[in-house]
Amino acid sequence: MTRRARQLIDLSQPIAILFVAILHFILDPEHPQQIVAGYQDAAAPGSWMAVSHVTSHGKPQLAASIRRLYTNRAADAQARPREEILRLFGGWTLTDPGLVYVPTWRPEPPGDVPAHPERLWFLAGVASKPTPHRRAAV
Repeated sequence: MTRRARQLIDLSQPIAILFVAILHFILDPEHPQQIVAGYQDAAAPGSWMAVSHVTSHGKPQLAASIRRLYTNRAADAQARPREEILRLFGGWTLTDPGLVYVPTWRPEPPGDVPAHPERLWFLAGVASKPTPHRRAAV
């Protein structure tokens, strides 16, 4: 987390961290896990983090297609398998329904889920930073 961000945000209080449709633009050589961990470490217990990310889960040919698509545009991008996206949450606690395709993350109404949500390429999840367990006074 940058010094400027620390000046603007009261990190003694829980915060919400939104990595929505951004992490796939941070390629592996730029260490996305370390970037996310910096924010996670700075956040107070009780903070929340939302992540949405293009996935190659179940679609090995998609990763190369995404890379080609974005390389020919303004920015590079990298689809990641579900397991790599899960690792971005670190030790934070995923809330139900976990890391799932975007249309299946708590749809309202539940009937709004399309027949093939995996065709939308994005996984999403929300997690909370655990609060430390306090020992009861004796």
